[in-house]
Amino acid sequence: MNALVISSTECVLMANGIKIGLTNGNLQTFNVNDKDFPLFLQFIPTDDHLLESSLLLSSPNDTALHKNKLVKLFFIDGALLFVPTFLQKPLPVCKNILHERVFSDLFVLVSLDGYYKISIFNQYGNTAVCLNERYISDAIVQKHENLLAVTVTGEKQSVYLFNVSGAPSFIERGDYITPTQSAIILTQKYNTLLKLKKDIKFSTQNGGNLSEIFLRSGDIARLNERLTAFAFLEEVILNANFSDYLCQDLKEHAPYVSSFFGKIFLFSPINVSEETTALVIGEKAKKVKFKLTGGLISDFYFY
Repeated sequence: MNALVISSTECVLMANGIKIGLTNGNLQTFNVNDKDFPLFLQFIPTDDHLLESSLLLSSPNDTALHKNKLVKLFFIDGALLFVPTFLQKPLPVCKNILHERVFSDLFVLVSLDGYYKISIFNQYGNTAVCLNERYISDAIVQKHENLLAVTVTGEKQSVYLFNVSGAPSFIERGDYITPTQSAIILTQKYNTLLKLKKDIKFSTQNGGNLSEIFLRSGDIARLNERLTAFAFLEEVILNANFSDYLCQDLKEHAPYVSSFFGKIFLFSPINVSEETTALVIGEKAKKVKFKLTGGLISDFYFY
């Protein structure tokens, strides 16, 4: 039978100790026979900061695999589809990057204790947030009324926003902030085909979400038609302005697009021709076909 692997993280695929190949966002196909079971699969990330994921499959119908939180199993067209995820390696170092008093009753600690984390303490309580950062060299703190922004710098810059009006609570992570009158705009950048970013405005008084807006650096009209469906799916996942990719006749159905696809977290091109086909993965793995007219999507359906 056919077996498929797709991973958004580049990794080496091993089956029963034999290297099958490298998977890096595209579907990797290999064959398995009855004699291959029990089948031991290893997914070894090329990023040294991540841990290996693996599983032992006693048979093609081994339902125990569904309990594996790091490897998802789907059945599609009579094939097994594996989708691995990876945990970050703990670092064998303990140190403080930042220990700062903000006014008399607010303390901020950025530390490394296996993983990088931000800890905040005030008279009402405390909170700690583990950071998905590989390396942090510096951190600064900025207070804007009842919002606290902790900016960490390492391989890249990230901002972690907290509400400190009462017991500290984590709000959101972004790439940078822009203070405005009585508000903070937190910007999140995405590595999408049209370089999407999202600006989220938060009240500095109560930390409430005042507005959200998505902006594109690129123009849909200038996008290669072979990529239109995939740019559309990127924005469906983010719940951005995906209706801009639809023909006028389809725009009235835009409110139903999210429920049509369900909560998808990954997709892969299968075929790009007159009818673009993609594999979308959420609760289930499904194949969807797109038709384009005048550079916009005029139809799409599962098959």
